Amino acid sequence: MKFYKYEYDNGNLAIECKGEIISVNLVDCYTPKGYAYIDTNNYPKATEWIKKNGIGEDTNIKGYSGFCSYPLFKINVEKLEVAWTSFFHARFTVLYPTQMKPWSSRAEMRIAAKSIKIFIVFVDKLFILCYNISVMVKSHSKI
Repeated sequence: MKFYKYEYDNGNLAIECKGEIISVNLVDCYTPKGYAYIDTNNYPKATEWIKKNGIGEDTNIKGYSGFCSYPLFKINVEKLEVAWTSFFHARFTVLYPTQMKPWSSRAEMRIAAKSIKIFIVFVDKLFILCYNISVMVKSHSKI
């Protein structure tokens, strides 16, 4: 089972497993570096996965949002893989006390990432075209 690390806008650690973010960003609770609140409300087995895979250990501290409590885990960050999608996945989401997901599935995220890649290629080609036109204009103006 692979676990990926992301970063929320406020710098807190976000963890993905099985295509879902299994951590929560509790902005009203202090979260030290290398720690994460685990979303046991939506993913009750998340703590089992983390312990079973040696990803982290429970600190017996809880963070609260509304009527839900979330355990704080000390995360072995070295065991997490850096996800290439981290910029797209976590940065475009504002996460206040309850977690909002930017896409409902990995497939939607891949489509969005592909669209962004296509746009970047388009902008790159447009830049090259504009540069070539400016070079041509400069060379013709000298004649």
